[in-house]
Amino acid sequence: MAFPIDSYLPDIAKALTSNPAVLLKAEPGAGKTTQVPRYLLDHFKKILVIEPRRLAAKLSAEWVAEQCGDKVGGLVGYQIRLESRKSAATRLVYVTEGILTRLILQDRTLSEYDLIILDEFHERHVHSDIALTLVKGLQKTRLDLKLLVMSATLEQTLLQNYLGSVPSFDVPGRVFPVSVQYKPFPHETPMMQRVSAAVQDMLVDPGCQGNILVFLAGSGQISQCAAYLDGRLGDVELISLSADQAHNYSKIVSNATRKKVILSTNVAETSLTLPNIQGVIDYGTARILAFAPWSGLPTLEEKKVSQASCIQRSGRAGRVAAGICYRLFSESDFHARAKFTEPEIQRIDLCQIMLELASMSPGRTWDIEHFDWLQRPREATLQQNLDLLKNLGALTGAGQLTADGEEMVKIPLHPRLSRIWLVARTRGVSELGYLAALLINEGSILDKDQQPDEHAYSDVLYQLQVLLDWMKKKPRRVNLDRGAVERIRASFDQAARAHRFRSMSELVFERENDLLFCIFLGFADRVGKYRPLNDTGRRKVRHYNFALGRGAVLHENSSAQTVEWLVAVDARESYDDDLGRIFIASGVHPEFLAEDPFGLLQSVD
Repeated sequence: MAFPIDSYLPDIAKALTSNPAVLLKAEPGAGKTTQVPRYLLDHFKKILVIEPRRLAAKLSAEWVAEQCGDKVGGLVGYQIRLESRKSAATRLVYVTEGILTRLILQDRTLSEYDLIILDEFHERHVHSDIALTLVKGLQKTRLDLKLLVMSATLEQTLLQNYLGSVPSFDVPGRVFPVSVQYKPFPHETPMMQRVSAAVQDMLVDPGCQGNILVFLAGSGQISQCAAYLDGRLGDVELISLSADQAHNYSKIVSNATRKKVILSTNVAETSLTLPNIQGVIDYGTARILAFAPWSGLPTLEEKKVSQASCIQRSGRAGRVAAGICYRLFSESDFHARAKFTEPEIQRIDLCQIMLELASMSPGRTWDIEHFDWLQRPREATLQQNLDLLKNLGALTGAGQLTADGEEMVKIPLHPRLSRIWLVARTRGVSELGYLAALLINEGSILDKDQQPDEHAYSDVLYQLQVLLDWMKKKPRRVNLDRGAVERIRASFDQAARAHRFRSMSELVFERENDLLFCIFLGFADRVGKYRPLNDTGRRKVRHYNFALGRGAVLHENSSAQTVEWLVAVDARESYDDDLGRIFIASGVHPEFLAEDPFGLLQSVD
């Protein structure tokens, strides 16, 4: 099978042999993700390809392995979170972005590899930016280490200024014309009805003779639409695709003659081969990584995608023939959107990244002034994260890594959560403490409309009890998010192998006060005190005062409805008033307050 990029491959290889870095802009369908790494195997000893998404890393490795007449895990392999298929014979490894920093923590010179490829760099995920900086730094002492930056669109000037005068290539893809139609719906129309109407219109549209790809924000929307469309589409195969549904990819690439409607997240925007797509329906949103200002923990928020993402999505309909795209929003909405997605490094918490970078820095000291950023984050973010790491005991006042910080770097969790586990180890509740940290990291295993257990002192520990009961097949009358439960179980099983934990089914809920103390120390800057008010309504709203004059109300579905002191584990600002909304809380016993690592409790009224 021929690809548009094939004729460029010899020149790309030649440029890499004589330059430290090369830029490759290749339009969708050119074959960059699979063909470039495969070709370069003849010129390099071992290649690391960094992909922005797990599904792309896994499926690209499987595709290239098949092209090489091999099975994945042989010449070609992959490593993603909680899953790895590679061996001593593997020379081409596809990985997700966060893996690189972990590899460098294990091998400071990255001695196994002589070529690093950053794919889909236009997405500007924080780990891609950091990977670029780390590889550039390694090249100062490893002249044999090469870098290839690839994407459908590249900020050439920015990268040339950063990397120096390096060669660049511009490769056309397979692009046919795509007719874009705007189909906004009344605001009150439910999402499933909008998507259903658009799908049924496109099925009879003469401009679409092939399969239809529907872009939705997340797995929740996919499930809702799949249930709504079931039985409404006649002899059409309905397929769901997301990071957690990789097993459905084989159905998409099968040679079955039935027309397919594919409900997908933004994993289908780039990298994946999706045959015979001639129609795209774009709902216009995605779950985009941000951080909760109250906790700093990463969170996914549904937001409008940029113009560049909309264009990338519509282009999926023009890979094999002329196609059509329905955008389920207005043209004025499109033009009001940002041209590009803001780089993650400008909008997310950097605490975990900064801790990892401190461990790699000379003298194990974080040098906030001289780190070679591609684009420097906001000063306020850097200072807030630095202060948090010091207050959590990960860094000294001078910014040097502490003994606890050394341990926290090894734990693949936000420093707040790794702090919880370190304290849990000293209090004899190591396994339960790690599981509590995983629950906080996941957000919640309960449906959002779940009624609270008003006798619980902590939402986190209530969920911990529910999870342990579920593992023992003693389920309570609660609705669990099975996907969240499975992710927690997989993460715990991985930690169990490393730290010799018992299995989750063997754990017994105990030592509640010790666990409460561990959670308190991870969020001691988020302590609030109950402030009685004469509230009205069906249910009394509980108000809390926090440090530095902040106020918040406890959500009615929280279990911590009777506590005087609490820590806000998950809280968000309200657009309606100046009060935050606390969704997940954990009670604090007054005797804990003598421990004030953040020095803020005196300001809580």
